[in-house]
Amino acid sequence: MIRDRGRIKWSAMMLPEHVKMLREWAEEEKREKEKTIDEQAWEECDEILSQAIQSRGRDNPSLLVILFHLHLAWISID
Repeated sequence: MIRDRGRIKWSAMMLPEHVKMLREWAEEEKREKEKTIDEQAWEECDEILSQAIQSRGRDNPSLLVILFHLHLAWISID
């Protein structure tokens, strides 16, 4: 069975500058993915918030709990 070593097999041929650029690129891609919240997630947040406002905290979960979760979702995109 052939074992593929991925980037390790090419590391001897790469300059340190290239390795640095690849690491920076990978970090940037990771941040881009973390910041992205799709339209469906925004619609879901909007629906939950609308329901909480209409119920005015009479139902469980309360408005404060929902706002807290929306705040956490907002922090995660920064």
